[in-house]
Amino acid sequence: MRQRELGRTGIHVGEIGFGTEHLPPDREVIAEIVETGVMGGATFIDILQTDPAGDGAYVWDGLGPAIREHREKLALACHWGIGYRYDLDYCRETFPEALARVGNDFVDVAMMTMVGEPGRTGAWLDDSLAELERYRRDGQIGSSVGVRNSPSAPPSLPLPRREGGGEGGADSSSERRDLPLDDAIDHRQQELDVRQASGIRE
Repeated sequence: MRQRELGRTGIHVGEIGFGTEHLPPDREVIAEIVETGVMGGATFIDILQTDPAGDGAYVWDGLGPAIREHREKLALACHWGIGYRYDLDYCRETFPEALARVGNDFVDVAMMTMVGEPGRTGAWLDDSLAELERYRRDGQIGSSVGVRNSPSAPPSLPLPRREGGGEGGADSSSERRDLPLDDAIDHRQQELDVRQASGIRE
């Protein structure tokens, strides 16, 4: 499988990624799916279920061991919260639980989705980015935070600007700027690119 860069992260992965939203509650089946994907070159896994001790337990029972078996070959994204739960207490509780189950307490990308929905702007966004910056400084996530807005949100996202005006700043400032959607990891465009490369029609 051809390799391509994931957004502008500097990470190169197979052009077809691996989503985990609809995995069956069967450990052996999950292991077989992951094995097949990795052997075929699908080396990027997007981990949606981030509550290994709760609602996501049925996935993690199979996904955790399967990821750990192939950990050195994989690039991982882990979500900060999930569609129906994204309050900070939930995110703070479940994100480290997920990190602990991937084999080395590290994921390459932290992923925030549906940004711009009610409750996912303002203080929540600032506090979430500050939390993820701490994980980055501690070496538990890579240099990238993926952001995908809600289809109903405005065409730009108000995100904090790091002090110093460049990447890798230590803290978020109170100044804000609009981040165009194409400045985030545009999953939809990547999906379209992969479909076109694979000859898959919409």
